[in-house]
Amino acid sequence: MKKLLSTVTILALTAGISMSFAGDKPKKMGSCGACHNNTKDGVGPSFKKVANAYGNAKGIVATFNKGGKYTKADAKVAKFANKYNMMKGQLRKIAKWSDAEKKEAAAYIMKQK
Repeated sequence: MKKLLSTVTILALTAGISMSFAGDKPKKMGSCGACHNNTKDGVGPSFKKVANAYGNAKGIVATFNKGGKYTKADAKVAKFANKYNMMKGQLRKIAKWSDAEKKEAAAYIMKQK
């Protein structure tokens, strides 16, 4: 019975993550849903909050290009600083994406604004 309950819980969570990204989410952003949702905060801030903090796709791409190097110049997202250490590894991976993939991901995040 415990195993069945665990399986049902996992399926429900997976369905919720998938549903939160319904639409035109770029393929490279597949793992982002583990912490981010389009409109609700989870482990990480919602994409709506990220979009509002950065204000434009260019700022998001600039952060992607830093590859996890946070500076105090990132004041626009200072309210997310307590989550930044969790994102460092992900940002290092994202920094290796092509420019087109980074722009596509940033555009998707900005659509949630």
